Amino acid sequence: LINSTARKYYQRLADLDEEVFKRRLIGYLVRRGFNPAQSKQTADHLWKEICNKRKFNENEEIKWDQN
Repeated sequence: LINSTARKYYQRLADLDEEVFKRRLIGYLVRRGFNPAQSKQTADHLWKEICNKRKFNENEEIKWDQN
C-alpha cells in the first residue's frame, strides 16, 4: 500500500533535487499514516529509480545525437 500511495505522488516531485524530493515524499506518506522508517525506505527506493531513469534518458539522448 505504501508503494502505490508513493507512486501516485512521486511523479509530481521527480524534477526536484534529492533532499527536497525525499523530504516532501516522506512528509506526504507520514501525514497519511505510514511509518516514518518505511516512508524513508520508500523515498530512498523511488529516488534511486528516478536517478536510473535520468541516466537512461541521458544515455539515449547521447546516442541520438551521435547518429
